[in-house]
Parts: sequence; structure tokens; C-alpha cells
Amino acid sequence: MDARLSAEALLGFDEAFRYFVQKEKPSWRNEDLNLPVRIEKGCWQILIPAGLAVFAGYYLKATAGKAGSDGFFETGAAKDLNKILKAALVSLKWVVKISKHVGALGDKDKVNNAKVPDMDHITVFNEAGEPLVIPTEYFKLYCTFPSKLLGKCASVIDQGRELEIGSFENNKIVDPVRVSPEERSIFYREKDEESDVLFPELEHGRPVELEGEITRATESENTLGFRYQGHILFCKPEQGEKIASFKQRIISQQENHIFPKVKIVGVVDRKDKNDEFKAHKPCIVFSDIQRIETVTGSLF
Repeated sequence: MDARLSAEALLGFDEAFRYFVQKEKPSWRNEDLNLPVRIEKGCWQILIPAGLAVFAGYYLKATAGKAGSDGFFETGAAKDLNKILKAALVSLKWVVKISKHVGALGDKDKVNNAKVPDMDHITVFNEAGEPLVIPTEYFKLYCTFPSKLLGKCASVIDQGRELEIGSFENNKIVDPVRVSPEERSIFYREKDEESDVLFPELEHGRPVELEGEITRATESENTLGFRYQGHILFCKPEQGEKIASFKQRIISQQENHIFPKVKIVGVVDRKDKNDEFKAHKPCIVFSDIQRIETVTGSLF
């Protein structure tokens, strides 16, 4: 991970955490929190004295193994804000949890199907009809949360690297909330994607043969990530097929790679959440994958 992205993520976490601290304690709006940051192998920790450690970890889970940096960076003297910081952390985790459940951050339209079982709780449903019971105070926070505030934190999430938020107590991570690469777009949008349609020439229903690289394979969701002209496209096999049936074509034969360069053959799908064909980024419903890498090796 390059230094610029690391700095962006740290700044983003500081901004988001400060937002929730100020919700808990408005008089601290101009306080300089300056939490000390420790970077260990495979994770980032925001360490707070008096026994609490707020943990934000970018875990590298590639099959090749974990990677990370060791070091310790002091951003200033930490204050004894344990009670307020714990409450802020819980608020942050709930906003992330709700966003993951409904597939959007701070989008009131995504929770307009909410039900009120009692005065203290709200139940919201995702697209699959699955319920999530939320304390009312956190539901209100979600509805007013700035939609781009977690973008810097999520910007460094990538294949094999996920964001994990929780507390670190007694050398254990307690009740973490994780954001996977597949969920990155809920919290972050590329700057050049915020207004323009990506690849407008890839119209809905158009047959395509695109050359690029496989970046991930998620068997539980039956989807692939496909890097095409610098962007990651969401891909899924045509109805009735499983990505497992393509495994011989999506695993590289080269020793220094996991996924190969390929040609993916399929049809463009731009159906959006409103059942219109205006999705910002195209999905490829593929029928075939062809490896195009060159395999070299010894004859003996």
C-alpha cells in the first residue's frame, strides 16, 4: 500500500471518528483529539489509553499470505476520553453495519420499508427481505450521516485487503465489523466515477469480448472481479452456471500469479436498483472465459 493511500485512510478514520465523538460531546467540536496510531503487521490500530484500543485493520487475506508494515506513529497526546470514545465507536460500527445490510450509506430511500416494533428499535429489510433490528438512536445517525465521510477509509480496500472496525481488549479484537472488497463501493466511489457513466459504449444487452485480469473469485456469491481498463467490473456467470466450473480458466499457470489475464465473453447488464438500464457501472454476465496468458517452462 503506498504512503499516499495510507495517509488518506488515516485522515479518513480521524474525520469519521471525530464526527461521532462530536455527536456524543458537542462541546468538543474544536478539540484536538490526536489519537496515537500504531501500525502492526496486517492491521492498523488507533490506540487509546486507559485500556481501550479502537481498531481499524486492513487485513491482507490473499492466498499468498499476509503482508503489512511494522511501525508506530504518534500523532499527539491521547486524552482520557474512554467513555465518549467507546460510545463513538459503537455509533460508527452501527452506521457501517446498517450500510452493509441495505447496500448504501446514508440513503433514506433504502430504509423506507422500516418497521417500528417498539419505541426503542427500528427494523429495516435488505433486498433479500432479511431484517436487521437497530436501536432507534443509531438508525437516526444512519439517516443523517454524510454519504462520503467514510470514503477515505474505504479507499484502500482492495482484493485481499478488508477494513475491520472494533475494539481491541485483552489482546483480542472484540465484536468487529468487516467491510470486504465487494462492499467497498458502498462507502467509496472513484473520483472520476462520481458523475459520469463508466464505459457508456457498453450498452445494456450488448454482446462483448473484453480482455483484462481476474482480480477475485467469490464462490459464496458466485461472482468474479474483472480489471478492465483500470476499473474493477462485477461479473457473474449466466443463469444456472457456477464460477467453479470455470476454475481451470481463472487460475494462472504461472508461478508468480494467482489469477491470469483473460478474455471474458458475455453480455452487458446495466440494470439498476430501480429496474432501469441506467447502472453507472456495467456488470458482465459471462458465458465463457479464455486464458490469454503465455505459459513458459522447461521441457524436462
